[in-house]
Amino acid sequence: MEKYTARINILKALVLELENELELYKKSLEYLQSKYVSVLNTYKASIQITQFLREITNISDPQERKERYNQFLQKDVKNGIKYKDIFKLDLDSFSEGNIKFGMTFAKGLSLEYMWPENGDEKIFQVCKANTTIGEKVVVEIVRAFEYYFRNILQILVRKKPKLYLHDKTISYETLISSKYEDLQESLINQCVESLLFDTVKTLEKINKFHGLKLENYGEIVDSFKQIILHRNIIEHNDSVINTNYIKNLPERFRGIDKINQKKICDLNYISNKINDIIKLAYLLYFMVNRSQNDLNLLEEIAYNFLKDEQWDIAEFAHSLLEKVPNYANDRLYNAKINKLNAQKHLEGLESLRSKIENLDVSGMSDIYILAKLLLLEKNEEVTEFLESHYGSEECSMIKVQTWPIFIEYRKTQHYRNFISRHKEDFEQFDYDKEVLSNETNCTELLK
Repeated sequence: MEKYTARINILKALVLELENELELYKKSLEYLQSKYVSVLNTYKASIQITQFLREITNISDPQERKERYNQFLQKDVKNGIKYKDIFKLDLDSFSEGNIKFGMTFAKGLSLEYMWPENGDEKIFQVCKANTTIGEKVVVEIVRAFEYYFRNILQILVRKKPKLYLHDKTISYETLISSKYEDLQESLINQCVESLLFDTVKTLEKINKFHGLKLENYGEIVDSFKQIILHRNIIEHNDSVINTNYIKNLPERFRGIDKINQKKICDLNYISNKINDIIKLAYLLYFMVNRSQNDLNLLEEIAYNFLKDEQWDIAEFAHSLLEKVPNYANDRLYNAKINKLNAQKHLEGLESLRSKIENLDVSGMSDIYILAKLLLLEKNEEVTEFLESHYGSEECSMIKVQTWPIFIEYRKTQHYRNFISRHKEDFEQFDYDKEVLSNETNCTELLK
């Protein structure tokens, strides 16, 4: 039971870790942006003097140089001080891109913030930190996935050991000195570690061995291949794109990255890669684990994507849940409705209106009728429904305030009026210590 509990928690742990990585990256970018603005303000004189000196030394015509110099002198530095008060240029000293300049520091301005190149150096440091943080995130999200992937491989190797262990050999001494269970466990662990040496090739191998049909999810798999290549050049080539990177890059990503250039990652790139890794992890778990407990976990995680308004991943997850063989009708409809909710936020209501209107909820419980009204954003009818069913299990206040299907409704005056009418109401809830303990176990995996 312990092994199984850890296994079902590992997907939740991965999702949580990747989401935390993204959140920390965003906060780091916010700090660096404020630092960048601070540098621009603090080193304004240094930056402008540097830019001017670079410009003036590239002007060959003496008269044009003089005119540009006079223009620069009239620019404001700060507190009513102009550059003519602190800066002088010896125009006659110009020779092959060199020129002499003079500065005074008696106007209350610090040398540190005026001297040419100082501002540029500070800006470079901020930009370098920006790049370094992005690279660290790439390495960390790959590491987190590989830790998760190790668990998936353990399951797959145990399911079909002959496919993986048929060519493994052991020494006679090991054979006679080990228990069978210990020997089998050791062989499986060695096999898994060897498979982790090249996760891209291993992904192709398990696809072949287990008929996972990953080719149907080529965009996600290709995105994973790209980030593995990116991680490799970060760790082994200072992020400089090499021939191996270009040669193995999936076709859909070619034409953007150039050899011998640094691979740059920004927030959009990092966000997309984290989304794709979560999708791949969810997909693998979906394909490998099909017990009732596993489906409950997959449904819970997919639902949490909706709650967090991660519409793209939520749509993907519920699309998979729709494909569960012999799925109970109410759970199938939950997946359909949740998928439509995600799609609506991605594509807009009008593009899905006919599909939602054609959703047959006749014979279903009242909650599905309400869900259809919410998807169509028929807010007046939603309110009437809530009032007529208020107090029932389907229409409790906590569900109205927390369910993702109500997200758009909660932005309306109809919702505010409904809340106001029932603001004095109390609801009763159950406290389940075991549920809290299980949730805590998930976070323990991250320590």
